Amino acid sequence: MNKTRSLDLRTKQMCLIIVILSLFNCSTVIPFSDEEILKFLPSGSRIAEIPVRLIKTKEKDAIKTRTEMRKGIIYADLTKDGKDEVIVAYYRPPHDYMEIKNGVKITNESFFERARVVVFDQAFKKIWESDGWGNIFGINFLPTSSDKENLEVPWYIFGVKDIDDDGYLELGFSRKGYNAMGDKVEFWGWDGKEFIQKLVSAGELFFSKEKNTAVVVSKSYYAGEAWIVKYMYDRNKNKFCEVFRKTMSLPEYLKLNNSGS
Repeated sequence: MNKTRSLDLRTKQMCLIIVILSLFNCSTVIPFSDEEILKFLPSGSRIAEIPVRLIKTKEKDAIKTRTEMRKGIIYADLTKDGKDEVIVAYYRPPHDYMEIKNGVKITNESFFERARVVVFDQAFKKIWESDGWGNIFGINFLPTSSDKENLEVPWYIFGVKDIDDDGYLELGFSRKGYNAMGDKVEFWGWDGKEFIQKLVSAGELFFSKEKNTAVVVSKSYYAGEAWIVKYMYDRNKNKFCEVFRKTMSLPEYLKLNNSGS
């Protein structure tokens, strides 16, 4: 009963703040504590830490990598209703691949389905949630990127941006698992009624325009091969469609990249 009253009071406070902010044309961002958000996630869940920057330093004869992180919580108006949604990247349990069951150490494959993204309104009514895929938020960088001493992690690991010029912010996130899984980058957007998938790809992405049409090029590698895929936004289908694909050996790709081709 006390928990219900507390949530009702919090909701009333939020509504009052939203009204005041809207009168002054201010952002409706209202930060919630981790504890408040976790109440609306499955039991045992953890809010994800999202990589921001990879910094390599040389210590004696070894190269060590330090990762700067940020909390996996975003406040943004994805539905254009004038109110920011609460967008959370989180991990469902289990949080370890190995677990003890009946005194025996066994593997739990659900570990590779624990990474998820959920969108709430400010009263924590769930608007949309992704499937479970991968065990961590991140991407597999190409060697040309991962060799850098100071590598800024792309925003689409978990972020929002209008990538197709439709006036709505798209929600982007990238998850990865064990080597055989690779990584998967997804973009979802609001079509006025529901969230629809705008693009699913992998690896590093490069955004541009051709003849006022949004273009995304994906560069990734797997099992010694480099993949280059080009997508163009199709306004009739309201999503990005593949228009070009090329596969080459990783050494061939690195040679072309180093030559500036």
